[in-house]
Amino acid sequence: MYQQCASVPLPVHARGVIINVNPSGIIVIRSQSDMVQPIHFKEHKDVNGMLCVYECGRDVPFDIRRVFTVSARKGDIRGAHAHKRCTQILVCVSGKIHVTCDNGRTESDYILDNMVKGLLVPPGIWATERYVTNNAVLMVLCDLAYETDDYIRDYNEFKAFLGLRG
Repeated sequence: MYQQCASVPLPVHARGVIINVNPSGIIVIRSQSDMVQPIHFKEHKDVNGMLCVYECGRDVPFDIRRVFTVSARKGDIRGAHAHKRCTQILVCVSGKIHVTCDNGRTESDYILDNMVKGLLVPPGIWATERYVTNNAVLMVLCDLAYETDDYIRDYNEFKAFLGLRG
């Protein structure tokens, strides 16, 4: 069922680590720190409103190489892909967005509805965003510049990338 690596059957589950070899021979190592994680950003409120800070090395655990925003109508579905190498933080800066994250075995659901809540999405996670309110805006912080080859847009290719059966 799984390929062998140095006489170790895969996947290996030890101390929260999962190791797979995908059909291309790429070793995919997942650990607790590689999983989706909610992040709470600092907020500064006063009578004039709120300021939220996203600092590299403090709140953002990587150097930011790219930032983009996405807006959509209520009910629209965006995302529906995974990345091979890029880590992202998703932040809803306006409205409400339902995010489903799939690690190839289980799905987790998150609601992003203000700019102090973020979601750290590491490589190898299939993420889909459903826009709950009209004209909600998602800001995405990335650790890599745009690379078209980094995207996995077919779910069966995603499962194969992880070394899982389709």
